[in-house]
Amino acid sequence: MKNILEKHSTEICKDILNIIDNKEVKIEIEEKNKSSLYVFLNNTIYISDKFNKNKDNEKNKKAKLLVIAHECAHSIQSKTIQILNFILSNIELIMFFIIVVWRIFGKGLEIISYGYFVVALISIFIRFYLELNATVNSIKIVARYLLSNKINRKEVKSIVSYYKKELFKTTPLFVLSLYLFKFIRIGIIILI
Repeated sequence: MKNILEKHSTEICKDILNIIDNKEVKIEIEEKNKSSLYVFLNNTIYISDKFNKNKDNEKNKKAKLLVIAHECAHSIQSKTIQILNFILSNIELIMFFIIVVWRIFGKGLEIISYGYFVVALISIFIRFYLELNATVNSIKIVARYLLSNKINRKEVKSIVSYYKKELFKTTPLFVLSLYLFKFIRIGIIILI
């Protein structure tokens, strides 16, 4: 297992993309970002360079594998749902700014406010689906990756169990961070 965790992030990502039969995705190491992400618009996985810089941190090494698998899982999700998520998230932002500006100038836009809530809620559900799907599939992808690297089933089961426990602990914070600004915008619309 240690040999696998010592691999460079790009190599792990390429291996996983081969396992899930998705060889079209570009991979870039991102020095500025502290997090990794998949951008469907240019079909690219951006991997945080922190994984390659903090090689001595055992927890960081284990996280690297799951995070890369998570982003690879996004790369095989429905492009239609990803486009819908992108469009609705941007419409929600535009509607928010229009409503705030109109309310600052004393105009009432109650009907648009209701529309805003509908768009915001639908975009929350779609994003939640995309993230939950990628999270569940990332664990399966890690298991396939480890098995393809000749890690015995007992160790794979132990590693998968570890990841499930970590995800159970961190998911509430992740969900909060994912939707925090959207919930703040909803709160502002309610209050103004």
